[in-house]
Amino acid sequence: MFDKSHPKKDLLNIINIYKLPIEEPNDISKNILGVKIFNCLEDIIELEWSDEFPELFKASDLIEYLENPKLNSELNYKDRQDMIHSAKIILNYCRSGFLISNTKFKDYDDLFELAEKISLHCDIPTCRRAINEFNMDSKLRNKFEIKLSSKYQKELNQKNIKKSELMNQVNFKVGVYHLSFD
Repeated sequence: MFDKSHPKKDLLNIINIYKLPIEEPNDISKNILGVKIFNCLEDIIELEWSDEFPELFKASDLIEYLENPKLNSELNYKDRQDMIHSAKIILNYCRSGFLISNTKFKDYDDLFELAEKISLHCDIPTCRRAINEFNMDSKLRNKFEIKLSSKYQKELNQKNIKKSELMNQVNFKVGVYHLSFD
């Protein structure tokens, strides 16, 4: 049986990627959908290669992946909200001139520990923004590395590519040009 940490969105994504023959999967509950995916995978031996799941080659690999808890999903809704709140505290510190007196912290070490905890969850945009701004603090000797899951890193790369395609560009060419008006 599949692990409950895999959201329905991921299960639907697996159905689309591997083209599993499940009719109208959006209308099926998560538990029944998981059972249907396992039934389909029993008939399949080899999987098509996918850049979403490059480490999965066989149906048994996908079954094992679904039976184990989802990686990078250790935050439930409440923990995620707590992490966003902590990131907003860091952002407040950064945007108020990097002054510890404007925060609830007594010393810089407590603030540093909070930032260290937040840096582990940079898939959340607020946490990523907080760490980027915290890294600009002159009191910080070693900058925090922003840790992203590979899936989210690919999404950010795609967004940046799309942004660069939409930006207007001006090209200047230098040379001698001859214009004639008749």
